[in-house]
Amino acid sequence: MTYHVGEGRLHVNDFLGKKVDINVKFFTTDFITRCLTDSGFEKMETIEREPYPGVEHQSRRAYVFAVKPVVQKSP
Repeated sequence: MTYHVGEGRLHVNDFLGKKVDINVKFFTTDFITRCLTDSGFEKMETIEREPYPGVEHQSRRAYVFAVKPVVQKSP
């Protein structure tokens, strides 16, 4: 999964030159990791990066890779 790192919210009225009405919520990596762990995911790897200047909204991005084990049920 991917998300913008931080706290708070942002309202967007214009995206790529088009009128939009979007509300965005930022998340901390600790919060996302805790939610995934509480939901049974494991083997998590998180990559965070700075935004591309002049191209993207200027907030950090995070990418989380996680696995949820498959539980085999007895017949």
